[in-house]
Amino acid sequence: MGNLSYRGCESQSKCLELTGRKVTCRQGICIMGWKNGEYSYVVKEPITESGAPTDASCTTLEVRQGDKLLLTGKDFQTVN
Repeated sequence: MGNLSYRGCESQSKCLELTGRKVTCRQGICIMGWKNGEYSYVVKEPITESGAPTDASCTTLEVRQGDKLLLTGKDFQTVN
């Protein structure tokens, strides 16, 4: 599915923007992954019915440095 991007910002307004990745969906979950130097970012979301809005609170972000898990973020909110 297309060329996906991810943009996330922390409370101090530092933002990270990742582009150029595709999505893989299996067993009820869609996974999107990006690499930025030695860091990797994976966003996981449950599959929804076609046209149904995605519940951002069900989204998970994992940040790794090599094989080491640095962060798991949950309970996201959609920002317009």
